[in-house]
Amino acid sequence: MILRNLAFSAALALPLVIGCGGGDATPTGDGGVTPMTCDEVAPTYLYVLDTLDVGREDPAGIVPGFDLDGLTSTDADADGCYIADWTSPDGVPGIDNQLADLAPTIELATGTALGQQLQDSIASGSVLILIELENVDDFTNDPCINLNLFLANVPGDVAPQIDPATGMLLPDQAFDIDPASLDAAGNPVVRVEGARIVNGSVLAGPVDLSFNLPAGGMEVPLNVRDAQLAFDVSATGLSNGILGGQLINAELIAAVVALAPDQAGLVESTLANLADLGPDPSDPMALCTGLSVGLTFGATTATRN
Repeated sequence: MILRNLAFSAALALPLVIGCGGGDATPTGDGGVTPMTCDEVAPTYLYVLDTLDVGREDPAGIVPGFDLDGLTSTDADADGCYIADWTSPDGVPGIDNQLADLAPTIELATGTALGQQLQDSIASGSVLILIELENVDDFTNDPCINLNLFLANVPGDVAPQIDPATGMLLPDQAFDIDPASLDAAGNPVVRVEGARIVNGSVLAGPVDLSFNLPAGGMEVPLNVRDAQLAFDVSATGLSNGILGGQLINAELIAAVVALAPDQAGLVESTLANLADLGPDPSDPMALCTGLSVGLTFGATTATRN
């Protein structure tokens, strides 16, 4: 089942949180930081993703995503792996999102639209991802919130309720938290602390996430390293959401080849030409070993069962 085996990285259960320019934190004395602890009296809000797609290039060459390497590269820059960066819808240069280039190739080869597959999976209940925001005092500016991410199931293992007029999830449905999203003590495996809301927007990360991307009837495991999340927030939903990070080419090649061994050569050559990030954390001397990705999302309100 698509994304039913999504596993969040337990190694970063309490990652450093960046909240729209940096969350407040205090030194630990060993070179690290301790995220600030938010008050526990402000309300908590729960949302379920009701749209999810690959970040797409528009006719003007604009692509949603993040500047993951701190560079604004052209196709003549070795530091940028000779791959030109994009510009974001907000006019920010240096955007890294090679999935925007790769997605059309995947769709042409498989004859399937990735975005439609993801939307169908949400409607069927096999892709249900919750974003929980704790300690929210103000949706415009709030100096300290916490963010939790969960997999979810519909009680009774049925499909969620869909608005027939829009084809979207109806708001305020109740969901069960999938046990895979909780550690042994029952705490969220993916939790970012000390983030902020600034001018109605949240930016949180980095955190490692692992999930399966449906493509042509297959489920390709993706380990997104140093993922960042950005979205506009209100009491009624999340909008303009972006999830971006890095895929390690060797991991992605191994995952695809395991599913389709006859595609090994094509996959390896394609990814080698698209790699725009590095080094691989396991091999600091290996450059241009990663593929930048960017997914877009929106969410409506939800409740816990």
